[in-house]
Amino acid sequence: MTTSKSTNHVREWEERPLAGGTILGIQPDGVGQRGEAVSFFGNAMEVVGVDLERVYSVYSEKWPRILTMVPLEAVVNSEGGMRFYEIRVSEWVLYSEFKAGATRVEVKPETVCQG
Repeated sequence: MTTSKSTNHVREWEERPLAGGTILGIQPDGVGQRGEAVSFFGNAMEVVGVDLERVYSVYSEKWPRILTMVPLEAVVNSEGGMRFYEIRVSEWVLYSEFKAGATRVEVKPETVCQG
């Protein structure tokens, strides 16, 4: 994720790096619609050094305008306020309203990220 160093969530991460989010399987179009999602929980940390160059490269492939708007050198030198953050996931929760029975399944990353 990319964000400005001056935002509330970044200040909060510096004090307590807990982070989480949810990814929906569909774009909801109304109240009461069934769906599937995955939620994640973990710790947020600023990306620096060689990892920053790798992340910036991936980001700029998807959004090439960043190359002229905020060059890598500006991010490395803390100019312009843009920062990249990584969330190291410690828990995934899979959720489905389409499955009978258990609709919520907790999964530890090490069970799905081996190798």
